[in-house]
Amino acid sequence: MPDVLFCPNCGKTKAGIVTSGRFGCANCALVFPEFLPRSQIPINQLELEKFLNQTGSPEIRRNMKEIMDGNLIPDGIFRIRLARNTATFFENDAIVKEEIRKNLMNTLATIPGVVFENPALGEWRAYFFDEDHLRMEKFFQGSCIINTKVQDFLDSGIFSYVPKKGYILSCPTNSIRGNKISVVRKLSGNFLANHFLKFQKIFPFLEFKDESGRGFLDKNGSTVNIFAKNFNNYRKNLFYSAIYLLQEMEGENNL
Repeated sequence: MPDVLFCPNCGKTKAGIVTSGRFGCANCALVFPEFLPRSQIPINQLELEKFLNQTGSPEIRRNMKEIMDGNLIPDGIFRIRLARNTATFFENDAIVKEEIRKNLMNTLATIPGVVFENPALGEWRAYFFDEDHLRMEKFFQGSCIINTKVQDFLDSGIFSYVPKKGYILSCPTNSIRGNKISVVRKLSGNFLANHFLKFQKIFPFLEFKDESGRGFLDKNGSTVNIFAKNFNNYRKNLFYSAIYLLQEMEGENNL
């Protein structure tokens, strides 16, 4: 039998979400919860301990603990991205969408440290994707601080939110917390051949994207975007600890 299940609010079917990769409205998250991100074990502690025991380095173990406690951050330029959809992101009227966009831009223009183009390191850049899908991102070194006014704006009632689920975005995999932290690293052929699978095993919550657009990691070396979605404070520190361990495994090959 054909799949006839659909969202009573916007009419989107399961097949429609599979085809488009998008929710039609926030209510789709209740009708089709299987499309929301699933929680996963972020770290394989057994594999980590095995690796740390093999290295025999008390400094690495000590620094990993310091990072997890929030007292140390590895070197590098990181990017944090926050995404929200307005509560009416399923609105098909282009005029209404443009009005939504203008109102949000006017509000964002009053928040210190938010710009719309050419951001400096540490400034927030705000832009729109798919008309009313707001993204805010910044590149930073050291601790990432989200100032109170930005956080209050993102947590305001103007965005699509479902209790017990979280922030619902048109892209289901970005829903719940609507955040992403990433860093770009150059991974050597030696690392990819001998250590990459082990690294993935230790940190299964990490995702990897080759920056060349090839769609795969080159065995001779690749520049890779390493990222984690839907992170809380624990996973943010875990991300930092993973990048630190990667730096130790890779030596001086990082960007």
